[in-house]
Amino acid sequence: MNYQPYIEDALDLIEFANGPVTSRWGKLRSDMGHPAPFNMKLLGVGNEQWEPQYIERYRVF
Repeated sequence: MNYQPYIEDALDLIEFANGPVTSRWGKLRSDMGHPAPFNMKLLGVGNEQWEPQYIERYRVF
C-alpha cells in the first residue's frame, strides 16, 4: 500500500496550521484571513475507535 499521499496530507495540514506565511500552505491560511499560525500541538490520526466492530477493523491494520 502506498502511504505517501496520506503522509503528505498530514504534513500539508501541519504546514497550513503552523507554517509561516512564506510557505505554500501558510500563505493559503493567510489568504483565507488568518495570517497568524494556529499553534496546533496535536494531530489525531484515526477515528471511530470504539464499538464492538473496532477490534475486527484493528486487526486488518
